[in-house]
Amino acid sequence: MGLFNKQRTEPFSPHARLASRYHSARVNLLIVVALTVLNAILLASGGNSYFLFSVFVPYYTVLMGMLLCGKFPAEFYGEEFESFEFFGNGILIAAIVIAVLMLALYVLCYVMSGKWRGGWLVAALVLMTADTLIMLWLGGFDADALTDLIFHVWVVICLALGVHACYKLKTLPPEPSDDPSDPFTMAGQESPEEDDDV
Repeated sequence: MGLFNKQRTEPFSPHARLASRYHSARVNLLIVVALTVLNAILLASGGNSYFLFSVFVPYYTVLMGMLLCGKFPAEFYGEEFESFEFFGNGILIAAIVIAVLMLALYVLCYVMSGKWRGGWLVAALVLMTADTLIMLWLGGFDADALTDLIFHVWVVICLALGVHACYKLKTLPPEPSDDPSDPFTMAGQESPEEDDDV
């Protein structure tokens, strides 16, 4: 072996890799919720920006509420809306409330999955998968939607890996550590196998 082959880096332990993957899934879930809220605010304020890393159905719900209540500029509406009688603001308020409730489910999944409760991450995975399928059903599959679809698939895969990591970690024996502050060991923390799921 050569001289340079003697330099070795300490690899992450199985516990570290799995814990990192689980926490990464949770962080991605929180980012998705935050960007969805930002998208809805930009939409309601008349902005033209849209962040792809977000949930589709809550945003679409607010979009339809604004559309049906005539909140977009006149040039936005085509001939099919010439004789359309727009709804009152109550429809938009209801759409916003529904969107907030849907996003609250994602936030609940994030919060409750904090102590190795993998079942809540499973719930988030189901919600995001359903959101992706609904996006495809309503928007179809074309070049314009491809980037959004790629980001949705990325989030679904990340959540699935997080779920797998959580349940895999529960099958491993606790890893001893002299450093109780080490976030990738079981020392100084509740062991995953001691926590209950949903």
